Amino acid sequence: MGALATKFGEKCGLVRFGGLSRKARAGWSVFRRPLVTRALPIHMHIEPTSKCNLECPMCLRKEVFGNGRNMDFETFRKIYLQIRPLHITLNGQGEPMMNRDLWQMIEFSEGRGTRVNLTSNGNFLHRFYGEVIDSGLTLLSVSLDSVDPEVYRVVRSRDLLEETLRGLALLRDEKARRGVTRPAVRLSSVMMEKTIDGGRAFLDRAKELGAESVLFQPMALFGKWSNASLVGKYQDRETYHQALVDLDRHAREAGVPTNLQQVIRDFEIVAQLYDRGKDPTNALSKGCLFPWFSLYIRSDGEVMACCVRSYARQSLGNVLREDIRKIWNNEKYLAVRRIFREGKSLPYPECVGCAPPRLTELAEKMKYTPRFMRS
Repeated sequence: MGALATKFGEKCGLVRFGGLSRKARAGWSVFRRPLVTRALPIHMHIEPTSKCNLECPMCLRKEVFGNGRNMDFETFRKIYLQIRPLHITLNGQGEPMMNRDLWQMIEFSEGRGTRVNLTSNGNFLHRFYGEVIDSGLTLLSVSLDSVDPEVYRVVRSRDLLEETLRGLALLRDEKARRGVTRPAVRLSSVMMEKTIDGGRAFLDRAKELGAESVLFQPMALFGKWSNASLVGKYQDRETYHQALVDLDRHAREAGVPTNLQQVIRDFEIVAQLYDRGKDPTNALSKGCLFPWFSLYIRSDGEVMACCVRSYARQSLGNVLREDIRKIWNNEKYLAVRRIFREGKSLPYPECVGCAPPRLTELAEKMKYTPRFMRS
């Protein structure tokens, strides 16, 4: 009977069936913030590969991971079955579509009731738009940055904008032809001077391509660019703030959901990201909730507290050698939770300047992560 129930649960999506109680336990854990939590993470951020076809100037991937590696499906399956998370984000320091097992990972997870968000540069979408739909993917997030060819070339290091836009159009048209709405599409843009200046055109093109939301992504300065090359005239905070307000107004008039209102609300923290996070007393960083409901797993099996730590040498454990459930409450994880709970300092240098979502903002993220955050 137990085996039959297990097969029935896997076939019919028992993860989703029990999702509300899982979220309730996780919510209680986030609210109370115990050192040892019995609530397993409801979200897992898994890196399918650390290989990439791009060499973006702000990325440290090649310096840290060299040529990179893929995670195979059996490793992914083993990780998944230990936790059976409600939500999985598939991305990391590489381009997921360079892993041939990607579609099997998505189909396996979605078929068991887990909602999957795939983050991609979209360069291969014109080849795989059919697989994107067939896999049952919930949300496709494309890091597009700009619809201006010159700006795209500067940010992404290669002249692949037209291929990416063609892939998005093919996906839009194929969804219409099949009469399906999945996956939802979200476009994202790293916030720097030229991308902010081109933000209106970006929003208009996003709507034309059928995107359901746009994410404007603040970026902490730990790459190779100087402050001036990142934000230019927007080093003047008043100018920067007004540009975001104007862009938010255009987004609302165009009917495109974005995260701009949250960015504007946390503007002082966002502005500090471009000063190498000079304020070590950032109250938002100290209130980080991720260690109570989410974890990050690299393609080499190393477990990190979040994606900001993906470059780090020291991890919280390795899923290729240890059970995730033991890692989740080991001494290293408890030490991280203890520091955040005490609120007197930060566990990692990367935390400085970060603006993680507050408890009240997690529900708000549903607006710009269409369908992915739902139970």
